[in-house]
Amino acid sequence: MKTLFEKIRAKQKKFLAQMDLEKFKHVGKTVRLKKGDVIANPKGEIIVAIEGGLSLCMDPDIERTTHKYMTSESLLFFTVMPFTILGYANSYATHVPLYYYVEQDISILKMTCQEFEDNFLHKDEKTRIDTLSMLSFSTAYMLDIINERIGMQGYEIIRSLIYRYMAISTETNINATSLSSFIVKRSKLSRSYVFKILSELKLGGYINMVNGKLLSINSHLPERF
Repeated sequence: MKTLFEKIRAKQKKFLAQMDLEKFKHVGKTVRLKKGDVIANPKGEIIVAIEGGLSLCMDPDIERTTHKYMTSESLLFFTVMPFTILGYANSYATHVPLYYYVEQDISILKMTCQEFEDNFLHKDEKTRIDTLSMLSFSTAYMLDIINERIGMQGYEIIRSLIYRYMAISTETNINATSLSSFIVKRSKLSRSYVFKILSELKLGGYINMVNGKLLSINSHLPERF
């Protein structure tokens, strides 16, 4: 059974397949980012992730992220899928403490809010509808995350994140990150508890892991632990 994340991603990929994505590359500038870079509170700037590997994070004290590292209070929400529009929350709702953490070397597009509005919101009706649809997928991902982190507990969160890791790894190099680190950064669950659950799942033959990295999910993960 597919998770909600996988269903949203499948619909987003189908939607993007019928779009002319080249038009994004003619606005703003392309910027190459290195693993570990942080884009902190990009006010007045819209970002389009050309590739996966950029993650949306939140920190109550956003100024600390300008030093290019994640603090212990930073909560990593989700790894952005290619051609996700970012930065609008920072620019249009300026008190939202969001930033973006680079998990693998990637390229992004940067443009001013004015360039974004002129070329994607006010240019023509189809472009505007396509852009609003793209933004709606970001909202859908966020709602899925909120349900995962608030509506679930302990093992349920780990189970959901295992499926999320597996789905993301097919489109990014996220599997260069250990599964335990991926889960801890996104859930704030203790590392020892995460290790315990993963070890039991591995012993039970549910998952295949080598050097901490998830290689496969061998059978449907149990609903309860």
